[in-house]
Amino acid sequence: MKKAVLLLPALFIALYFFRFAGRGLRADFTQDDLMNMCWSLEQPYSRILADLVVFWRSAPTFRPLGGLIYKVFLDLFHLNPLPLRVFCYALLLVNMFLLYALARRLTASREAGALAVLLHAYHPGFNNIYFSPGMLYDVVCFTFSFAVLLFYVRIRQSGKQLGPPQLLLFLFLLVLALDAKEM
Repeated sequence: MKKAVLLLPALFIALYFFRFAGRGLRADFTQDDLMNMCWSLEQPYSRILADLVVFWRSAPTFRPLGGLIYKVFLDLFHLNPLPLRVFCYALLLVNMFLLYALARRLTASREAGALAVLLHAYHPGFNNIYFSPGMLYDVVCFTFSFAVLLFYVRIRQSGKQLGPPQLLLFLFLLVLALDAKEM
């Protein structure tokens, strides 16, 4: 019973999000998306993967993680925008969870975490994020930026330092955030 009560705010926030932002699942590609997709199609997987690893240099692959995502979705689903939109919305839900986890950890309050997510869940100023797959770069960057921040805060709040395995994971998540979008 207690778990059901804890899930009610999450269910409310998800319904609120989909009530106002859910129309974006039916959005088609924009000109920007088509340019990004065309560009990613020109690059072989080996080039994109190499640019993911060598993130510090000016690479031919612009924002290689987003380019990789575009390339995979084009290869699997061609020009059907729905699978990419579903992926973006799944990431938006993951982002809400990461925000909740970080806010809860920083405030030690479930209520503060839920309020942070409610305020973040939908905003008319974010319409590009809901309706344009071209905002994929921003959504993915948020995912990995908040993942690395949450990971770091969790380790530090436990009173520990980053050991070699934790440092490698920290750097991996950070590099993925940098590969998603220059921030």
